[in-house]
Order: sequence, then structure tokens, then C-alpha cells
Amino acid sequence: MKERLQNRKSDSSNFIVLLFIVGYLLMDFLPSFKTIERYSPQFLYLALVNIVIGVYCYCNPKIVSQNLISIYRNSTVLKIYTAFLFFCAISIITASNVSLAVVAFSKLLIIFCVFLNLTVLLYNRLDLLFKIAFIVGISMLIQSSLILFDFSKTLDLSTIKGNSGNVNILAASFNIKIPFLILGIIHFSNW
Repeated sequence: MKERLQNRKSDSSNFIVLLFIVGYLLMDFLPSFKTIERYSPQFLYLALVNIVIGVYCYCNPKIVSQNLISIYRNSTVLKIYTAFLFFCAISIITASNVSLAVVAFSKLLIIFCVFLNLTVLLYNRLDLLFKIAFIVGISMLIQSSLILFDFSKTLDLSTIKGNSGNVNILAASFNIKIPFLILGIIHFSNW
């Protein structure tokens, strides 16, 4: 009975983690809302997802492992990036355009929080890797289909950017997802 209850908690916790991963992947499908800069709604969305994950981690403190905190403390890369963020925050004082500096700093901070949230959510959850690869593959298939559909309507190369700002950001987005896609293809090759 106790083991069955722990399995249910683990399954529900894994399901919530997968929902958060899907939440991050939905950023690629956000409409531009006819804004001048396409990134602003996406960073706002990322900030909201980060807040929801932060509240979830605060309400479930068992998720944040003490081992992970010690890894954070010993990580040189994390210390360097934290120092970088600190110097960026100080540079806001001397910026000629303070509002632009605050916006740029907030984007760096949001991406840092995405990294921290993903490490907290995925720590010791190697069993979810293949499910995440499958979800990323579905996301890439849908995103590629939408982009090719838009391109086929106009045959204009400038439409090959999806909801990202330009084709380079779209390519970077796909390049981040390709290792998951390859992992999924290798794992699910019997399909």
C-alpha cells in the first residue's frame, strides 16, 4: 500500500514536470500579438512559467534536493554566470538608456531562471528523458509543419522564421532540440 502511494506521488510529480516542459515548449507557438519586437511576449510568457514553477517548488520543498544545492554551490559555471549577472545589474546604473538596460537584464535573468528551474525539475529524473524527447519531437513536427505551410502560401523566404524574430533564432531553437530528436529516434526506432 505504501509503495503504491509512493508510485502515485512519483507518477503525478513526473506528469507535472512533463507539463512544465510542455509549457516551456509552447513558447514557440505564441502569437506575436502584432508587437514590434516578437521576443517581448515570449519573455513575458517565460517569466510567467518561471513564476508558476517557482511557486510549485516553494509549495513542494522536497523537489529541491540538498544534493542539487551543493552542486550549485560548487559549480564554477554557475558562479561565473552569477557574477556576470551581478556586473550587468551594476552596469544599469551607468547605462545611457536605463529602460533598455533593465529590459536586457531581465531577459538574462529570465533565461537564468529557466536554467535553474529545469535543473531542479529534471534532477534525478533520467527516466523522463525519453518522454521529453518524444514531446520535443512532436513539438518540432508541429512547428516545422506550420512554418512550411506558411512558406507554401507565399513562397517568401522571409516567412521562414515562425514566431521567432528571424531565421537565425529559429535555427538556434531547432538546434537546441535536435539532440532530443536524435535520442527519440534512436530510442523509438522500433516504431
